Amino acid sequence: MTNNWGKELVKLADNQVHNDDMYRFIQAEMKRVIANGGNASDEDCGELFKYFAITTLYCQFQKGLIEAPVIDWLLGPEEFIELDELKEMKQ
Repeated sequence: MTNNWGKELVKLADNQVHNDDMYRFIQAEMKRVIANGGNASDEDCGELFKYFAITTLYCQFQKGLIEAPVIDWLLGPEEFIELDELKEMKQ
């Protein structure tokens, strides 16, 4: 299955407490990747999505909403789509 990481980014931002500046930065980076010949389903956009998901976990930790997250950096971006399930596994 191919994921559209731009759409996944919007869904994650709509459903999770996050840093708005980081969201805008990742959106701009995805647009830059696409403008340079990439697409919303490629590995570069997937890694940007993953980075946003990880920073979202740290944002929630800083706000006291979750315990300190334990991040497995080797997980692929698709593992971060269901962030609530990932948070439950790591706590």
